[in-house]
Amino acid sequence: METFKYKKISPYPYVVRDISLYVPENINENEIIRVIKKEEGKNLCNLSDPRLIDSFIKKMPNGTTKKSFSFRIVFQAQDRTLTRGEIDETMERIFKSLSNMNCEIR
Repeated sequence: METFKYKKISPYPYVVRDISLYVPENINENEIIRVIKKEEGKNLCNLSDPRLIDSFIKKMPNGTTKKSFSFRIVFQAQDRTLTRGEIDETMERIFKSLSNMNCEIR
């Protein structure tokens, strides 16, 4: 029998950010989600629910192909309303980590 753990719903507003990027052929969506979730613990933001919302392969004018992913990220804290600065700071860390994996933010 499967057990479930109850998580209290936050009374504070959430903020949604989307991120779209070209990724190397050898990277899958789960690796990107792992990087996004890793950044959660680096500040006070409660980063939850990174979801793949779009993916496609694009043939570029130079003949190469690029794989594209778009993710939706929901920020919400249990104890307060998050500031734009906190969210922007977390997004910058996500961008930097993904750039280090040779992903191109678009």
